[in-house]
Amino acid sequence: MKTKILFTLLLALPLHLSAQSISKITLVPANPTPSDSLMFLVDVQFTSGSCDAYITNSGQVGNQLYANALHCVGALAVICDVTDTFYFPPQPAGAYTFTFQVNAGGAPAPCTPGIVAGPSDSITFLVNPTHVHPTQAFEMVQLVPNPARNSVLLNVPENLSTFTLTVQLYDLAGKHVATLASPAHNRMLQLDLPGGHYTYQVIHGTRFIQHGQLIVNP
Repeated sequence: MKTKILFTLLLALPLHLSAQSISKITLVPANPTPSDSLMFLVDVQFTSGSCDAYITNSGQVGNQLYANALHCVGALAVICDVTDTFYFPPQPAGAYTFTFQVNAGGAPAPCTPGIVAGPSDSITFLVNPTHVHPTQAFEMVQLVPNPARNSVLLNVPENLSTFTLTVQLYDLAGKHVATLASPAHNRMLQLDLPGGHYTYQVIHGTRFIQHGQLIVNP
């Protein structure tokens, strides 16, 4: 009889506590400067409801920002969507990474995470100097090919074809690793970097043009 009762109780608990997912991470503002506070909106989804009771935590180590959330879900067979919000103070100019992990436990709160760790996701972004202003007019600026190996071509639209541009490269820890000059007559840039993922920003004088990510193959 005790075994039957225990089995019935187990059936009543949510069986897929690790079946949550991260839909999207949004940074506000999208192009921050050192004077902007940072807000991250993380859209998460669960296969059981409700998921409104949760515990969050966040912190920072150098240019690595991190956060996690533990949601207490019930046994209702419904999709539960929620947005977790995290705030960070203004940061110096440079490249940063924000990493988020979500876990789920059985309601009611306080709850403990399931045996299987939940998913994680991250975004890399730039904090730009206050005197530069991103603009949609230059969205056509690209580094190609991407992934690259020994060299990369800076593709620019016609309205920038006569300008000397500068490409600043950073590793994912935010460390500046290279400055590449691109005069109008030579858009081919030589790469002397180990294989890995990098972020870049393209500048004309003190004006910010474009930023993105570059993969360098070994």
